Amino acid sequence: MPLELKTGKVSFSVEHRGQVILYCMLLKELGEFVDSGLLLYLKDEGGMKEIAAGDREIRDLILLRNCLSKGLLDLSNVLPSDRIPLPELPPPINRKTCESCGHLVACSAALRESGLETLSEKHRMKKLVPEVTSHLSREHAQYVFHWIGLQSLENGCSQFNISKIWSENPKKREENGSCLTGMVVSSSVVTKGARFESVFTKADGSVVNDIFTVGQTVVVSSNNQIGITYGFVNSISPISVTLSVEKFFKVKEGPFMLDSYESANFKKISVKNLTLLLEDSERARIMREIIIDLKLPAFASKLSGKIKKLGMDIFEKLNKEQVRALLQAISADTYILIQGMPGTGKTTTMRALIELMVRMGKRVLVSSYTHSAIDNILVGLVGKVDMMRIVNKNRAHPKLKDVTEGACLNRLTNPSHEELEKMYKSKKVVGVSCLSAGHPWFERQTFDVCLVDEASQVTLPAVLRPLFLAKKFILVGDPKQLPPLVVNETAKEFGLGNSLFHRLDRPAVTSKLTQQYRMNQRITDIANGFAYENMLKCGSSDIANATLDYRGTVTRSEDWMQRSLSKLLEDSVIVIDVKDSDLPNSSVKSKENRAEADVIVKIVKEMIQVGVKACSIGVIATYREQVELLKNLLRGTEVEISTVDQYQGRDKEVILYTSSKSSNKVENDILSDTNRLTVAITRAKKKLIIVCHLDFLKTYENFAKMFSHVPPTNFLSTTS
Repeated sequence: MPLELKTGKVSFSVEHRGQVILYCMLLKELGEFVDSGLLLYLKDEGGMKEIAAGDREIRDLILLRNCLSKGLLDLSNVLPSDRIPLPELPPPINRKTCESCGHLVACSAALRESGLETLSEKHRMKKLVPEVTSHLSREHAQYVFHWIGLQSLENGCSQFNISKIWSENPKKREENGSCLTGMVVSSSVVTKGARFESVFTKADGSVVNDIFTVGQTVVVSSNNQIGITYGFVNSISPISVTLSVEKFFKVKEGPFMLDSYESANFKKISVKNLTLLLEDSERARIMREIIIDLKLPAFASKLSGKIKKLGMDIFEKLNKEQVRALLQAISADTYILIQGMPGTGKTTTMRALIELMVRMGKRVLVSSYTHSAIDNILVGLVGKVDMMRIVNKNRAHPKLKDVTEGACLNRLTNPSHEELEKMYKSKKVVGVSCLSAGHPWFERQTFDVCLVDEASQVTLPAVLRPLFLAKKFILVGDPKQLPPLVVNETAKEFGLGNSLFHRLDRPAVTSKLTQQYRMNQRITDIANGFAYENMLKCGSSDIANATLDYRGTVTRSEDWMQRSLSKLLEDSVIVIDVKDSDLPNSSVKSKENRAEADVIVKIVKEMIQVGVKACSIGVIATYREQVELLKNLLRGTEVEISTVDQYQGRDKEVILYTSSKSSNKVENDILSDTNRLTVAITRAKKKLIIVCHLDFLKTYENFAKMFSHVPPTNFLSTTS
């Protein structure tokens, strides 16, 4: 029997009774015979009643559920046009409570766009709407609702993916890269907080598909029950996934399915963020001018000599471009962008900027869409600034455990309301993800600066919340690399795939970091010719001339193998044409290519044999199927094999890239993505080897352009 506890006024209202009946209905779905529940009020003298789940009440709730479902479905039924229209909304209610509703401005702005003229003169909203939206121009409101329409399209697509846990065969979900099937528990131990750490492996001992990331939420199901529990990914290896869960699993228990899960709340957050632009506040006005009107920032004509003294030791560790970026960030009044090209010391620059801002007495909010990006910045500032990391303890970086919100709260001797406020306000640097920036504490906080890393990978709606929390924002990213991930093709086509960084990026506001310390000169030349318009420069002659360094002797005589292991600078970029990559063992449907994989395995094994460290070798594959094939073939080595997306922000001395496909070109194929190709060719420090079906890849405009910058003598074939 369900028990619903209420801490408010005793009312036994229809809404409260409806909740109890809903719980009864849910229990029936799980096979329990439940026809009533208890409703208990805890306030004052309280009161408790048994609430019957009668047929009439259940029918009414199902009717309401169907109306709600239709409304949610209508939100995603948006027709594409140059200006995405407002999603279809239900008629407005006519209550006095509307005057104090927290959604009044957004609701009124939507009604002003469509539906106000149909209301009678006696309707409360008829008078309210003009009053509460007088600060909004029609252009501003239309811009916001265009983006709400785009986000609604994306939300509908994501919610459909969630429903597949119930409606789609697990094997099909696994093929699509959202599920792992046939998983069994190899170990399960108790951890802090009444949780368990369970290690899941494939029952047949095969390699685990690389579909999860650390910190991601995963739903655990069995053949008999969907959604047994959910947990967070603690760690990943080629043969296992370790989850932090609330349920104890016995060793060898299974089989289970592990499904990736994205809460619908994250999507709702993005829509709510957009409504911030409609508010009648000074911060919202400034943000509308910046984002919608594209107003340029103003820069201080001269900086105080005190700043240069404060940062003297910081400036000494930076190059001229990095120092210039810091000074421009300090002198800008509202915002600035920093484009950190590959290997240019973007993280070093951000850490230096944060440290300098703190010395100036400023409070800094550090944000990004991913937790790893925030942690990467903050781990280098431990002990240098007073910081707090707001993150679930299960996702906290080991080096940041002592500065998490929970750790800071545990150190309080008398956690009164006043002491809590004092503690939060005392932190000079706070790290929080874009989607967690709605933390209740932030409602009473204002930061001097908000720094967003990987800003070119975040959608505009997702990045808004942290920007509203500061007087000035700094976006750091590289629009030449991976864009925001958008599933819905229509939403992507009409702008959701363009980040705020992309929208604001102009010479007057973007400070470019071009002096790089990763790639040698030949790899830099390819990157410059293909994507960076000759802006990238090697940071030193040592970087420019760096090549493979090993002591062994190459035993294989093939020309393509000799050149792959060549220590000559001119052989830093090699393209190997695998002519037999269209043989039957290279499945077009599965996007595996055994011929290309075999060539890569031979090169990797020869490199390890002559003394190249396996951990310094990376393999990038366009498709997940090719990644799993290579992981099986190179099992037992320390070679890191991943997709392009997972290599963003990473580098290796040697990168081998396999395109996998040799036929069946389709429109909007992932191979045609210029940004992904840019990421792939800028991960290597000393050696870049591209293994492919050359004639097929030349049919792609981006590959044809990239190949045009490779010296003709560096194209080799496995058949010659």
